[in-house]
Amino acid sequence: PLFTEALQAARDIQDNDARAFALRALAPHLPEPLFTEALQAARDIQHDDDRGSALSALAPHLPKPLFTEALQAARDVQSDSARASVLSALAPHLPESLFTEALQAARDIQHYSARASALSSYLDRLNWQDRDYPFWQGLLHALSAQERPSFIADLPKLRSGLIRFGGEDIILGVVQAMKEVCRQWG
Repeated sequence: PLFTEALQAARDIQDNDARAFALRALAPHLPEPLFTEALQAARDIQHDDDRGSALSALAPHLPKPLFTEALQAARDVQSDSARASVLSALAPHLPESLFTEALQAARDIQHYSARASALSSYLDRLNWQDRDYPFWQGLLHALSAQERPSFIADLPKLRSGLIRFGGEDIILGVVQAMKEVCRQWG
């Protein structure tokens, strides 16, 4: 009853930011039966950034049956940066059956840096054997919008793709190119 009352109190908060704050605070502690209501409370938040932060906080704790609804809630967020944040939070927890749909939602983000941020979250789970060269080109192009440290941090996750589309020798070429860039940028 305590968490039921706390969740109802959060739902009763009219201020978007305060409601999102309350849902973020409750998310790690809610019992499984209350997540449907918590997800709806997050979806009811009117401001995209606040809705995104509440959905992102719920993502790691959601029961598996709610991931389809959570993915739709992410897609419904209009702000590219807030949508990217929710898709990124969902990425490590999504059931395999929703991975391709979520990856496409990340690819559909219009703002280049938000798209790069979301796609970066899906790299660990990509099966490169299922991907073609145009996908690879588009992914690299999207990821290139990141700040250099973020892109470099993603390179180990891209290793299998690099080898699949560039051969074994490509790794040495990437290392040499990185050294050259570092030398030039000092």
